[in-house]
Amino acid sequence: MQVDWTKYKAEEIRSGTDQNGNRLFPQFAQDYHSVFQTDVCPNCKDFPVKVQNFLIKIKMSKEESNFKLKEKYDGLPLEFGSQVYVSNASITNENALKLLKTHPKGKDLFQTLPDNLDALLAGYGSAANTTVDKPTTVKMFEKEYSIEDVKSLFEKAEVKSNASSVNGLQKAFDAQSDEVKEKIKTLLAAN
Repeated sequence: MQVDWTKYKAEEIRSGTDQNGNRLFPQFAQDYHSVFQTDVCPNCKDFPVKVQNFLIKIKMSKEESNFKLKEKYDGLPLEFGSQVYVSNASITNENALKLLKTHPKGKDLFQTLPDNLDALLAGYGSAANTTVDKPTTVKMFEKEYSIEDVKSLFEKAEVKSNASSVNGLQKAFDAQSDEVKEKIKTLLAAN
């Protein structure tokens, strides 16, 4: 969320444009969805109320968090495949802590971290540090395999993939057809 919605009224959001001539509503709809996980209709009677609720929510979110994402990460999905996007306008301590604990970049996502970070982390989970445990194995057929093993299997099964990380290899495996997965399963059984 890179637009400061507090400087606009509902009618301006509904039909106005920004300084570059871009319509405001499509961006607002995206930001609204990232906060409430639902769509908003500009022509509905309750649109002004929804704008007010949105402004209250982002103001509260801003007030309760001392985290600030680096500009290039503003609007980052909370986790892979998530419909929740974390931005400086809507970041909460809970979302920031989740990013710290689960995102591979951890602390590197943030421009500013609160002074009480260790206490927040201790309250969020069991570990009071920002080290993110990166997965080291790829799950295939209810078993775990190393990166090297999966790369070797992909090569033998003629799976075309440039992936070299656990997440990349996992995505590549998950995207394969049943036929290719069966071929990999056969190769595993032969080993």
